Amino acid sequence: SIAGDYFTILGLSLLPLLAFLREAGEVAP
Repeated sequence: SIAGDYFTILGLSLLPLLAFLREAGEVAP
């Protein structure tokens, strides 16, 4: 479905962002 593809792409795009924030200390490990 289109919604499924959208959330998949959104999730994949968030992974590097979450990793960056974690390394920057903005997110608790």
